[in-house]
Amino acid sequence: MMARIRTIKPELAFDEELARLSLEAQKFFILLWTHCDREGRVDDFPTKLRALIFPYHPDTDAEAILAELSPKFVVRYSSGGKKNLQVRTYMEHQRTNNKEGPTKIPAPSKNDL
Repeated sequence: MMARIRTIKPELAFDEELARLSLEAQKFFILLWTHCDREGRVDDFPTKLRALIFPYHPDTDAEAILAELSPKFVVRYSSGGKKNLQVRTYMEHQRTNNKEGPTKIPAPSKNDL
C-alpha cells in the first residue's frame, strides 16, 4: 500500500454529517484517501490502516473509527475472501493521476452499496 497525494476540497469542513463524527474519525477519513487506489478502494485491514494513518497513536481503535464511518462514508465489503473498503464519494471528488496503475481491488457489489 503506497500513500498518494490527494486533494481535499475546502467544502469538506462544512459537511454536516461528517461534522457529527468524532474529530478522530474525521481526520482518519481524510487521511484514508491518501492510501486509496485510483478508484477509492483499499484493503479493509484496520490494524494496518491505523499504523499508516496514525503511526504515533498505537492505542487508536481503527475498527471503531471504521464502524463510525460506515456505511455513510465508506463501504466495507468482501470479495474473493478478502475484506475491502470503498470511499463512497471518492470518484466525485478526486482526479487521479493517469500514471497510477489500475485498481487491483474489485468493486463492491450492488448489494454492498
